[in-house]
Amino acid sequence: MKTKIREATINDLEETTNLAIALMEEHEFIDYDYYKIVDNVREIWVPYVEDLLTSKSGKLFLLTDNRIRGYTLSVFQSRVPIYKKRDILYLGDIYVEPVYRGGPAMRLLRHTFDWALEQDVDFIEFQYNPRNNNVNRFVSRFFGSDKVYIREKKQIKR
Repeated sequence: MKTKIREATINDLEETTNLAIALMEEHEFIDYDYYKIVDNVREIWVPYVEDLLTSKSGKLFLLTDNRIRGYTLSVFQSRVPIYKKRDILYLGDIYVEPVYRGGPAMRLLRHTFDWALEQDVDFIEFQYNPRNNNVNRFVSRFFGSDKVYIREKKQIKR
């Protein structure tokens, strides 16, 4: 399994859309109501990612061998203007096909974070499943043991 990491192009959108759907389907298993995807996901996802790539407001890195096996999607964001440090790079999606998890996935994540450190942002932010031991080890090495906060959610019943 010789893999490489590269930046995505517009030509990669169809294949990365399939991986994004796989990621969302895994999330549905974790919390169906919160992560339920819309029926027209392709109609929404492709223009969204295309805009990120062409406007430079985000970055899509790919893990590839003879085809795309995983991706990370990062988006530049700003916090509300009351804060002195406002610029954030939000790592929104991380997905790697199961057989490529472990070493190749960690290389992709490391590549993404190394790139993030070179950007003109104040913070790097991302969410992850705390049950994922590989990501827990990476987070511990990258961020240290001083986690700033944990984001929680609660569904509002109407």
